[in-house]
This record gives sequence, C-alpha cells and structure tokens, in this order.
Amino acid sequence: MKFLVLGATGATGGLFIDKALENDHDVVAYARNPDRLAPRPGVTAVGGDVRDADGLAKAMDGVDAVVSTLGLGRAKDPDDLILDSTRAIVDAAGRVGVRRVLIMSAFGVGDSLARPHGSRGSCTRAAR
Repeated sequence: MKFLVLGATGATGGLFIDKALENDHDVVAYARNPDRLAPRPGVTAVGGDVRDADGLAKAMDGVDAVVSTLGLGRAKDPDDLILDSTRAIVDAAGRVGVRRVLIMSAFGVGDSLARPHGSRGSCTRAAR
C-alpha cells in the first residue's frame, strides 16, 4: 500500500512511517516543514498546510489510504486545527477517490478536556 501520513514529523507519525516501511509500504509524508524529515527510501516528503484541501488532494494522488496523526504540539495557530484539517482531509479524499482515511486523535480528560484549543467536538463538527 501507499500511505499519505499527516503529522509525519511528530512522534506518532514517525512511528507509523517506520512500521509502514518495515512492511514494504510506501509513504508520502506531508509536513508543514518537510526539511525536518530525513531522506529515506520509500518516503516522499511533501510540504503543505493540512487545512488546504487542494494541497492535500495533490498529495493524495495515487495513495491507497490517508493516516492523520496530527496533534496540536507546536502548531502556530491551533484553534480549530483538528476541525479544519479533518474537513480538508475528507474533502480532498472525496475528490481523488481515496476511500480509506484514518484519523488518530486524543481528547483530554478531566481538566485537560476543557482546554480552549479548539479540538473538543471537532470530529463531530467536521462530519456535518
């Protein structure tokens, strides 16, 4: 398979890429700063904004599945990042015919659930 991995420079994205390569899959690693990705056989680094459906659609061309491991980590503008990126991913996948989309996310519990970073309820709102 060929995967498009969003959040490729993060810890989880990196682990996913390692496993994909170990299992003889190819990866398109989509990152805000692709220069942070070390060149590796089987990995094509593509730069872009995860909120840009047009850019995502170009990167999705020829992939079998999209895997989003996005987090809020060091996002410059985290407000609604998960909501906006999920909408863009779904839009782009629909345009290019990618039928497999996996979005890994984590919501806080207790005090962290109420943090004002825009992710609470994002998946529900994006699906509307």
